[in-house]
Amino acid sequence: MSTNAQIENSIAKALQMEALIKKDRPKLEGRLSAGVIDGFFADNVTSQNTSTGAVIARQSKRAATLSQEDQIAVLSILVQAVRNAGKQNHLPGEILADLGVGKTITKSVKSVTDAASLVIQAYEAHVDELRRVGVLPADLERITELRDRLTSTNKDQEARKLSSKDQTKIRNEAHKRLLEAMALIIGAAELAFASDPEHLELYRALRPTKSSAKKPAAPQA
Repeated sequence: MSTNAQIENSIAKALQMEALIKKDRPKLEGRLSAGVIDGFFADNVTSQNTSTGAVIARQSKRAATLSQEDQIAVLSILVQAVRNAGKQNHLPGEILADLGVGKTITKSVKSVTDAASLVIQAYEAHVDELRRVGVLPADLERITELRDRLTSTNKDQEARKLSSKDQTKIRNEAHKRLLEAMALIIGAAELAFASDPEHLELYRALRPTKSSAKKPAAPQA
């Protein structure tokens, strides 16, 4: 069973245990250390929230990656179009160098945004020459907008990566405490309901499922 499946299994059983504890708390609490039941309730909520939050964080990260790839592709095309306009119209070598002609553009954020910045700076320095070959202020506005948006998207994505890691860490720690509390509560129930086996069985049935290690395959004859 995967880690996510184990956690979902634990949460489902913890929710059932909550209903039992609310009725049986007076019989259980005296057999447990202070804070075990309250900690169980708190960690159950945390496990639920971070389990859902971790999924959302991963989905957001994937969506941001797709958006980033699209922006890289569009910006790369626009930058190359300006370079091509300069080359095809035989602008002086100095201007072509300022545009970044001859420099490879990769699919990385840094490569594309650096190339866009060169074009923006070149347009400011050689506006008349570039206007004559058909590069309009609207083209530069679009390149600037995409560069800035791509830079922002990249920062957001890095923040989401941290958010996802934080969510996973919080979830795993809460899940560990939840399992410990459930074991203690079931142990207390063994004594509290020793004379009521039917009720005791309700607690025993809520032991979280543990993953079993895979047995190595038998050697072939």
